[in-house]
Amino acid sequence: MALNNSPDNTWVGDLRITGSLLGSGENYSDDGSFQVIAPDLNLSVDAGTSDAGDSAFLAPVMGNVIGDSLSKTHNYLAGLIGAYSITGTKATGYPAGGVLGIIMDTVTDADGAVVAVIDGDSGVTKANAAFKAMSNNSTPGSGFDFGVDLHGPAHDGYNDLAILKADVRMSHEVCILSNAGVPDSSVGAGTAEKGSLCIDRSAGKVYVNGGSKATPDWKLVVSA
Repeated sequence: MALNNSPDNTWVGDLRITGSLLGSGENYSDDGSFQVIAPDLNLSVDAGTSDAGDSAFLAPVMGNVIGDSLSKTHNYLAGLIGAYSITGTKATGYPAGGVLGIIMDTVTDADGAVVAVIDGDSGVTKANAAFKAMSNNSTPGSGFDFGVDLHGPAHDGYNDLAILKADVRMSHEVCILSNAGVPDSSVGAGTAEKGSLCIDRSAGKVYVNGGSKATPDWKLVVSA
């Protein structure tokens, strides 16, 4: 691991770096895992707080970009930026992307692999969207094949991705799901609120829940 040549690089206490921290310029070609920076944080059962009105940020890495009324117009701004710069094809069948949110082995109680949160109670806090796609590429033909892709085929001995309750859950628990055949009252029970849609992927028909979340009553949607 190498520091850049900035004169502002300093060490205080265990480690404090002012400037840029860069990995070695040499290409990595060994087998096995490798990260330029790879801190682990092991939490005990008493880590953090349960005090009312208080909270603790616990993570091996936290990036917090701070400012007020910024005026420059061509800046990438983020608390954390993950840039994927591998060109050409990739041989691996494992996940690859700018940011990977991974739920590790035997974890059973996580809110999501990637969680978008509106935080703070001292004033109105809002953003354009929880998840937003943009493009900074003017070359024709560039773009994403899919806005959202939940198709996870089997690979490397692993099973197909299983969506256990619904493909999409919107606000008010209205869901979009699919079923191999005409959906009965057990499909989406306890999950899909009234107004949810179920696609019979075998017959290519769409049904809407006219019942309740507890007991769906799927009605065939037909044209006039």
